[in-house]
Formats: sequence, structure tokens, C-alpha cells
Amino acid sequence: MKHYLVTATVVAALALAGCEKDETNSEPVAARFTAGIAGQGLSRAAGTAWTSGDQIGVTGTSGSKAYLNIMYDAAESASEAGFTVVDKAKAIYFQDANEVEFKAYYPFAGTEETAATAVSKTIGTNDQTPAGQPDIDFLYGTGTGSKAAPTVAFTFTHRM
Repeated sequence: MKHYLVTATVVAALALAGCEKDETNSEPVAARFTAGIAGQGLSRAAGTAWTSGDQIGVTGTSGSKAYLNIMYDAAESASEAGFTVVDKAKAIYFQDANEVEFKAYYPFAGTEETAATAVSKTIGTNDQTPAGQPDIDFLYGTGTGSKAAPTVAFTFTHRM
């Protein structure tokens, strides 16, 4: 009888010890965004880099939280730039462990936390010069991330 009692006590102790380690981190994790530009000819980041302060709009849904058109700035001038949220209160967080696909565009337009709207532009001769090129350079990209891998790497492509 003592043998069964000792065995039952050991099994119960192991089960309780195992329960303590089953806790998961339920805290949201901030998304981090980087972006490069694929196969561009003459474009906003032509030949070298994003310019520090370039602004993109980011949209995605994590858990039940929808993030619409959140503005992020290029933190540095680089061909593969990191981006930081402009308004820290609107920062994007992974709410659960699921992978999330984000969409982004350049240049930022519209109003944060509302769906991005169509951009319209009449192209003139000044826009076709190197100095005017940034005014007609529209880029789009997608990227995925998760709580376990919070860096989302966008690869933008030229759309106009």
C-alpha cells in the first residue's frame, strides 16, 4: 500500500510542477517593420535608399484588433530601412500567436485608423524630371510576422 501511495504522490507532484510551466505570454508584442524595394528603375528610392522620414501606411489585423492605415516613418536613409510608428499610441501589436499578413504602401496618404483611399494625381511635365519623381512614385508591399517573429519585412514594388 505504501508503494502505491508514494507513486501517487510523485505523479501528483510532477503533474503540478508541469502545470506551472504551461503559462503562455498573453502580453501583446510590438510589430517591427523593415522595407526594401524590389527591381526598381527610376523611383523614390532609386539606386540607393529610402530617405529618412519617408512615410508608409500599414494595415493588418491581429486577433480581433484591426489596424487601419497606421503611419510609420523610415528611421534612416538606407536601401533596407527600419520604420518606426509616428504616433506611439497607434503602434501595431501582435495580439496572439497567429501569423499576420500586413499590407503597406508609399507614400502615406489619408487619415490614420481609416481605410486608405484611392490616390489620384494628374501627371505633368515637372513630375517626369528627377526632382519631380517622388511625387509620382507609388509603392506597395506585403509582409508577414507573428509574436514569435515580430519583424515584418516588406518588399515594395513600384506601382506607377
